[in-house]
Amino acid sequence: MERRKFIAGLGSLTAAGAAGIGTGAFTTVQANRSVSVSVADDTDALLALTPDPDDDGTNESENADYLSWNNGKLSINIDSAAGTTGSGVNANATTQINDLFKVVNQGTQAAVVYVDPDSISDSNLTWSGSGITIDPQASNRPNGDYTNTGSLAAGVEDDQISLTGGDKGPTWSGVGSDDDDSLEEYVLEPGESFDFGLYVSTDSTVDNTSSISETIEIVADATRVPDSYTGDGSGSGT
Repeated sequence: MERRKFIAGLGSLTAAGAAGIGTGAFTTVQANRSVSVSVADDTDALLALTPDPDDDGTNESENADYLSWNNGKLSINIDSAAGTTGSGVNANATTQINDLFKVVNQGTQAAVVYVDPDSISDSNLTWSGSGITIDPQASNRPNGDYTNTGSLAAGVEDDQISLTGGDKGPTWSGVGSDDDDSLEEYVLEPGESFDFGLYVSTDSTVDNTSSISETIEIVADATRVPDSYTGDGSGSGT
């Protein structure tokens, strides 16, 4: 499984991220054939992280102003380094920033794409932490049929879902009755994408000197696509 990295910063916070892909992998090859392997920039990788998926020079992501690039690696800066007037998030508040960039499956197989919750410290994870906490989000998703119900917080999309699966990876009981229901929500087929966003929560213990640093790992795993997935963009239903 390949792993790629991007960097993010939040307010007086900084967060770092990593992306991985599990499609088309092999363990050993024994044959008289040539094999070439290359490392691509985030925009060109098999699991692409880009605000401009059609490569026409125009950012299609609504909040791409928070992005920067260093040697082909994407960075998120929700702090004074961002291309915005503000310099961070509010204390004792929830900040929702959707559509920072697109996560695009540029491989040849469908894959379950999620954020490994173990890559975020328990103290900084929304479900278990305090102070400044984060949870990566996916919206504008092409597959599954989960819809947020009830009273939605400001800025939350109808199809928005936690990429950590609520601290359990892509198996979240809130999505359906079993793991297959949940996994279908995270599937990206070749050429498909979803919008990557961040949910940032702060409590009354933080101030303008508070910061966090995290390495977030995005995983794309073709072996986890459930047999129940129909491949038509709708899953089997929940």
